[in-house]
Amino acid sequence: MLEQVERYLMIEAILELDSACWNHPLPDPERRVMSDVTECETLAEQVRMQWNLGLDPIPNLTQLLEQHGIKVLLLPLPAGVYGLTCLVQRPEREAVPCIVVNRAATLERRRLTLAHELGHRLIDDTSPAGAEAAAKHFASAFLMPAASVRQDFGNHRHAISPPELMPVKRGYRVSAAALLVRCERLDILSHSGLGLRLPDLRQGLAHGGTGTAGTARSGGNTGSAGTV
Repeated sequence: MLEQVERYLMIEAILELDSACWNHPLPDPERRVMSDVTECETLAEQVRMQWNLGLDPIPNLTQLLEQHGIKVLLLPLPAGVYGLTCLVQRPEREAVPCIVVNRAATLERRRLTLAHELGHRLIDDTSPAGAEAAAKHFASAFLMPAASVRQDFGNHRHAISPPELMPVKRGYRVSAAALLVRCERLDILSHSGLGLRLPDLRQGLAHGGTGTAGTARSGGNTGSAGTV
């Protein structure tokens, strides 16, 4: 895998392609220590603000990361490994942060992995909240901002039907399950409500019940089907 990353950088150098330097989205480049996963909400908001993303869905996460100096590679990885982040050292040049994503994963899974690995670049591995839990929470908050999700569903719901859920999940370009879990974390949907909705969702999808009700957030359906 390291050879493929090095080859990618070598080809870029030979072709004299523009390569953005790592644009750290925080004033302090040191990785943040997360005492609690809820602090990841604030971190995600800060990154969005520094990168001028507003509250809209991110249409092309790969392009966004590369614009800010993170190289993204799509490679075959072992089963169960969705992605990883690394720092590639180059002779007489700055090290390059890279994110490798499993080529076999779905588009939604790739996006979540990219956001998750971005979290690892920003969050201290020794965080009391746990590095994996913190990166997972950051990814969810980064892709689905709290204020935006509340605009879609309100502050509290007893249930969210598949016809209402599907257009919104397509807007954020995440899985329906990821969106439901996000709603549960924001207390929009109760834990018991989440447990009820997941089986209903699977049944609705099995019968083609995606429906047309509801509206997707602006900007979420841009790009080709293969765009991450």
